[in-house]
Amino acid sequence: MSQQCIRNPVKDLFASCSNTAKNLACAKTKSRAVACNVLAPYFTSKLIDDISEARFYSISFDVSNKGNIKTYPFTVQYFSDIGVKRGILQFVDDPRESASDVFNNAMKVIENYQLDIRNLTSIGADNANVNFGEHHSVFKLFKDLCPCLVKAKRVEELKSYYDFIQVEYRVENVLVDIQRAELKLQRVYTTAVDLYGIISNLIKKLEQRLNDKYFGSKTHSLLNQLMVFNEDKAKQLQDSFQSFIECVIKYIDSYFDWARDLFQK
Repeated sequence: MSQQCIRNPVKDLFASCSNTAKNLACAKTKSRAVACNVLAPYFTSKLIDDISEARFYSISFDVSNKGNIKTYPFTVQYFSDIGVKRGILQFVDDPRESASDVFNNAMKVIENYQLDIRNLTSIGADNANVNFGEHHSVFKLFKDLCPCLVKAKRVEELKSYYDFIQVEYRVENVLVDIQRAELKLQRVYTTAVDLYGIISNLIKKLEQRLNDKYFGSKTHSLLNQLMVFNEDKAKQLQDSFQSFIECVIKYIDSYFDWARDLFQK
C-alpha cells in the first residue's frame, strides 16, 4: 500500500528528468511480486548465511489467525559479531495445532534451510501445554532429538525453571543497570559527551559490583542460605555472577575503548 501511495509523487517529481520515473508502474500487485520473489529470498539467504557462520541458533514460533487462515511464523535468534540478531525464516499455513503438527512444521522449516538440528539451543513459544507440556509437547519432541535443548518461555515461567538465584541476580540487578544506560543512549539529545558519561558510569557500577561482590539484597540472602546447605554450590554461583559481569564489561570495552581518549578530550 505504501508503494502504491508513493508512485504518483515520484512520477511528478522526476517526470522532467527521468523517463523511467515518468513511466513508473508499480502498484500493489507488482510490489508484492518484488517483495515476495526478489527481496524475501535474498534477505532469507543472507539470514541463513549468518546463521551458518554463527553455528548455534534458537527457534521461536506462535500461531496467528487472520480471517480463516491460521499461520505459524517461525523466527530465529543467534549471536553475531555485533550482538544478538533475529530474523523471520518462514510463515507456515496450517489449521492443525497439535504438538506433532507444530513439531513437523518446525522440522520442515529447519530442513528446508539445511540448518543443523544439533546446533539448535532452545525453542521459544508461549506457555501452552501443546508447546511445553510435560508428557507430549513440541518441546518434548525436540528434546528427544536434542537432549541439551532448553526452554525459552516468559520471565515468570523462567523463574520456576531456572535456578531462582541466577534469574534474580541477572534480571533484577545487572540487567537493570544496562537497561537504564540503554534508555539514556536512546534519547534524541544525547551528545558525544553524554555518551562517554553514560558508558563510563555503567562500567563503574559494574566494576563496583565486582569489587564489593554484591549482587543484590535478595541474591545475597539466598546465597547465605545456600551456603549452609551447599557451600561449593554457593561459591560456584558467586563465581558465575562475577564471570557474567566481567564478560559484560569486556563486551562494552570492545566497542567503546577505542574512542575513550577522544571523548576525554
